[in-house]
Amino acid sequence: MYKHHNPTIAKPYLDELLATLGSDWDDYTWGNNLCASIGCEYGHNKIIIVLIPNSLKDDIDNEYFNQFSIQLDNPETGESKIIASLDTISEAITYVTEFLKKNRESGYPKTGRGI
Repeated sequence: MYKHHNPTIAKPYLDELLATLGSDWDDYTWGNNLCASIGCEYGHNKIIIVLIPNSLKDDIDNEYFNQFSIQLDNPETGESKIIASLDTISEAITYVTEFLKKNRESGYPKTGRGI
């Protein structure tokens, strides 16, 4: 995690998400991202990512975000789409848990990031 991810805010969320959601999830934080994140492969070229708040206030002009955004990624095509923005960590956990119950493909997740 990098300074611009605001570890004071993001690290406790990241730790709680990983502990609650389990070993199918990995830290997906990259240095060039605006927010820390975790992700889970739920199908062939299908990844769900939770973008973690980096601020207590929302100020998009200064790249401060105070919501948990849920993003779907396709690493093959590079396509990304935010499907939800949620106010609390419990809402994020519930959302991704329900999403995976409905959308996880058989045999997933596979381990590792480089699908």
